[in-house]
Amino acid sequence: MHKMAARGKIIVCTIHQPSSEVFSMFGYLYLLSEGRLAFAGRREDATEFFAKQGYACPATHNPADYFLRVMAIVPDHADECRERSNIIADAFENT
Repeated sequence: MHKMAARGKIIVCTIHQPSSEVFSMFGYLYLLSEGRLAFAGRREDATEFFAKQGYACPATHNPADYFLRVMAIVPDHADECRERSNIIADAFENT
C-alpha cells in the first residue's frame, strides 16, 4: 500500500489498533468515536491536538493505542467516556 501511495494512489483503510511500525506509515488519520469525527489530519498533528485537549500521549506509548484508549467507550463508565469523547470531537469541530 505504501508503494501504491508513493505512486500517487489514494489509499483508504480501516485498521483497529495498528502496531507502532504500521502507525508510523500513515500519512493522515481520521479518528471516529460514537460516529463523530474526533480528529482528521496529518498523523504527526494528532498527538499535538490530543495534548491540547489535556490528553498528552506518553513518549513510551504507541499513539494509536493511546488514542483508542482515550476515545473508547468503556461499559462501566460509558457516560463519562461519552462525555470525554464529545468534548474532544467538539474541540476538533471548532478547529
